[in-house]
Amino acid sequence: MSWDILLALVLGVLGLFYHTESIVFGAESFIYWNASNSLFSSQDRYLSVEPNTKLTFICPHYSAFTPPTQMEYYVVYMVPEVYYNNCIIEDVYPPNARLIVNCSDPTAEPPISFSIWVKQFQSIPGMPDFTFLKRYYFTTTSTGSPSGMNNQVYGACKLKNMKMELEMCCNTTTTATSK
Repeated sequence: MSWDILLALVLGVLGLFYHTESIVFGAESFIYWNASNSLFSSQDRYLSVEPNTKLTFICPHYSAFTPPTQMEYYVVYMVPEVYYNNCIIEDVYPPNARLIVNCSDPTAEPPISFSIWVKQFQSIPGMPDFTFLKRYYFTTTSTGSPSGMNNQVYGACKLKNMKMELEMCCNTTTTATSK
């Protein structure tokens, strides 16, 4: 079986697991950062993950034959709560905003992605550390077009609800609760 068919099957199956309630994932989870993800269609964009979960942010992906006007382009940041709530990015350098992934080539093979391990102490320099039961915020203020990728006010955060909260919760002896 070719890799592109296998990838399409995996992406299709994984799409079934997204819903609008709090979610506790296993060892690896995928966040499809595109406007059609049902995660962004709800007011409750909250994810609860177990320690040591690998989160992979996957950029929008299109065939080379798709017209560029139908493709999505985003820059995803981990931001403080005030940036999340107001859909702004004032400072693109830590500690205020941390670049997670730049989705600038929607026809890239394989699709552009970036993985983060949700751990208290990272083994990779420059990766964010996560604290148990603390909220973390991800957003994009890009407009979705190539010319609006570096937009820092509103953009898809406000117009398409493309933002999410993440909390590291639960270990093998506790369970998650809804927000």
